[in-house]
Amino acid sequence: MMNKTMFSVFVLGSIYAQSVKAEAIEIGDILELLQLYMVIGGVFIAVIAALGIWVFGFDVRRTRNELDDVKKEVNEKRKPFLNYIPS
Repeated sequence: MMNKTMFSVFVLGSIYAQSVKAEAIEIGDILELLQLYMVIGGVFIAVIAALGIWVFGFDVRRTRNELDDVKKEVNEKRKPFLNYIPS
């Protein structure tokens, strides 16, 4: 048996719940938040990379020279094999 206080709490609670009209969180809302966090994270990573390049510098000439050295080494290693290829 339900006494009067429990019944009144139940009735008042159901009236309050209907008046609030709470909305459930939908999948679209979660995906929008996830997309927002991904954009913020990408901007954060880009700023950190830009600060790293600005602070530590980025010597383009040194890297180009290193690439030229690697190309020379690869070409020297390929020379013996190029003799076996019929033209």
